[in-house]
Amino acid sequence: MKFLDTVNHFYYQMSLRELRLTKDTGSYKELTNNSMLYLDIISQTERCTVSKLADALGITKSAVTMKVAELVKRGCLVKTQSETDKRVFYLTLHPEMQDIYDRFDNIFTAIGRKIEKKYTPEEVSLFCRMLQDIADCEWEDCDE
Repeated sequence: MKFLDTVNHFYYQMSLRELRLTKDTGSYKELTNNSMLYLDIISQTERCTVSKLADALGITKSAVTMKVAELVKRGCLVKTQSETDKRVFYLTLHPEMQDIYDRFDNIFTAIGRKIEKKYTPEEVSLFCRMLQDIADCEWEDCDE
């Protein structure tokens, strides 16, 4: 199926690019794919906490707490205590890790510019709607 091949190729290439970008930055060379998954989710989750992360991953808070502690120790994450509820800690990327993520985002900005030059606004709009449909698809919807 052409669509499936294309989506798989895209995902594969983006995953490799992200991994290479991280591995090319000295202190983060030994990050696992699992660690990258945690960092990806944290980078995309506003006011991320261990509870939100556990919910997103569908695993226990204790498992997330252990992994977060490892990532804090490795200098990938920063935990910041809430000023209003001292029991809550927010997770954010360490500034150096955020810089890596910003560079990866710059790649997508450049790709976006190329696409906008090559395709009509209607084609770009259709592509965006298609990507949104893919992103919004629930597993249960895919059994059809």
